[in-house]
Amino acid sequence: MASKSGGYCKNGIHKMTASNTYEHPNKGRLCRGCLRDYQREYMAEWRAAKKKAAARAAKKAAKQPVAKKAAKKAVAKKAAKRPAKKTARARR
Repeated sequence: MASKSGGYCKNGIHKMTASNTYEHPNKGRLCRGCLRDYQREYMAEWRAAKKKAAARAAKKAAKQPVAKKAAKKAVAKKAAKRPAKKTARARR
């Protein structure tokens, strides 16, 4: 029985030959050309989103005042110098 597409992919761009067809375990047959185009587009969008998120994080870090960063560092340094608290058992 012949398929309705006439041997072309679902987009109608590529001929469905044995060398141009990928057998997906769950989704059936896929055209390698269309699959490659989809993956290229997806990765371009993913990279752009990643770049945008990194820029947003850098901008947020730049907004934090330097004095606030220094205060956090000083508190951490002071806490490191304090002797450990004695427990009830150690006091006896």
